[in-house]
Amino acid sequence: MSITRINEFKAKEGQVEALLANLQISVPKIRTSQGCLSCRVLQHMERPSSIVIIEEWASEEAHEQAVKAIPVSVLQETMKLVTEPPYGEPYRELKVG
Repeated sequence: MSITRINEFKAKEGQVEALLANLQISVPKIRTSQGCLSCRVLQHMERPSSIVIIEEWASEEAHEQAVKAIPVSVLQETMKLVTEPPYGEPYRELKVG
């Protein structure tokens, strides 16, 4: 069953560009991972320090494997650029209507 992950990042003051540069390293790795159906990066229009990544995966397992492909150093650098640990949750699509 496919899943959608919504991940939220809140950049520290003055660190938005650095966070976006950091995501330039990890997002391509996500997009080329086996089982990734799509990956979009969105920035809040009124609060540019709020960045959301919406990922669609063939399975939760595919997502877990992709996370392992991101170098630890990139993850550590991300943590220095955000006000709190990134928050992410899996969702499933419901057929409504």
